[in-house]
Amino acid sequence: SFQQHFRIRDGSLGVYVMAPCFRGDEPDATHLNQFQHVECELAGDMDKAIAVAEGYIISILKAVLRKEKCVVMKIAGNMEHLERVVVSYILNNNGFPRITLDEAIEMLPSDCYKLVDELMPHRGFELTRKGERQLIAMFGGAVWVTAPDHLSVPFYQAYWDGSDRKKAKAADLLIGLGEIIGLGERQETAQETLDALKHHDITLSNYEWYVEMRRIKQMKTSGWGLGIERLISWILQHNDVRDIQILPRFKDNDFLV
Repeated sequence: SFQQHFRIRDGSLGVYVMAPCFRGDEPDATHLNQFQHVECELAGDMDKAIAVAEGYIISILKAVLRKEKCVVMKIAGNMEHLERVVVSYILNNNGFPRITLDEAIEMLPSDCYKLVDELMPHRGFELTRKGERQLIAMFGGAVWVTAPDHLSVPFYQAYWDGSDRKKAKAADLLIGLGEIIGLGERQETAQETLDALKHHDITLSNYEWYVEMRRIKQMKTSGWGLGIERLISWILQHNDVRDIQILPRFKDNDFLV
């Protein structure tokens, strides 16, 4: 794993991979159950990860604006959505705007957010796609939503609020169809990880190796994942991510090429 890489190779600043991601949920116009992913794990805190993720996105957009203008114009009809995000990044002191989930909920109508699990309301809230798109429009095309409810994210994310343990040091970057990057700072010590497993009611036996890594070598790392098909959908201004797959990959369907 990325975490093991850091502990084996001293002095590494980061590692990344581009690979398929396989999940069991249902696909729709904004989500694929199998998709191409860019994943990155870095030495450092959440702010470091955000800066690298933003730099990666901006580098891609500048390359598209410079080299692929004809292709995008032919399919999307304009480049304004790309130019607007680059300008927003520059005007915001080389970074995208940030807003906490709680701040977003205060600003948005009630149909823009929902309980993560109606049967387990203590897990907190999340934005709906409508809410994500409203924030995107409000913030000029791109915005980070930070500090989600901790029980709504994986256990290994660090706590935003220390002993209160309600919020996570995590963030989603919203662009185009909605969330395009999920990012978070990891639990640093073995004891923090054990406490988080208990908080999330997860059996230790499945993650003994993960805790042991932190006993052997304690490190602060952060990571993020970018959905490539969602990025391409936005660049081409297409409203159904299922059409972007080179090879369709849907559950319970066989495809031959």
